[in-house]
Amino acid sequence: LPYDIVWDRFHCLSKTDIDPQLDYMEKSALLLSDVFKDSEQFVKGQYTAPYVCGKTKVFFRSGALKRLESDRSSIRSVNVSTLHNYAKTVVHRYRFRVMKRATVKLQAMWRLQKAQRDYKERMKAAVTIYYWMKHILARIKRKALRENDASIKIQSM
Repeated sequence: LPYDIVWDRFHCLSKTDIDPQLDYMEKSALLLSDVFKDSEQFVKGQYTAPYVCGKTKVFFRSGALKRLESDRSSIRSVNVSTLHNYAKTVVHRYRFRVMKRATVKLQAMWRLQKAQRDYKERMKAAVTIYYWMKHILARIKRKALRENDASIKIQSM
């Protein structure tokens, strides 16, 4: 694979910060040495890495590219699930806010109706008490007038 494709495709596997000023060849070499640090094999008296860096391309031994792809896909799946969870959180928070606003409006409307109903009941009770008091006061006045009228008649005889 060309160096730029190796870097673009597998830079997510790097555990260290690689200087962005370096060219693709140097970045890819650092990346691959970091990823395949413990994968060197002892063949014919020499340690061989699972890859070889050429002038324009990186050549992989059997299984090395498959390992890179599997590591990349596992990291990508973790990142995708993290992004998916974040997106779900944003959507659920928005829905929660909408439902909370609707709930608050419903509660306010319910309290208004209850307050209006209570007000009407209180006014009706107050009017009833007012009319009963008027009725009682009228009876008392009428009784007093009768007694006063009777006393006048008695005194005039």
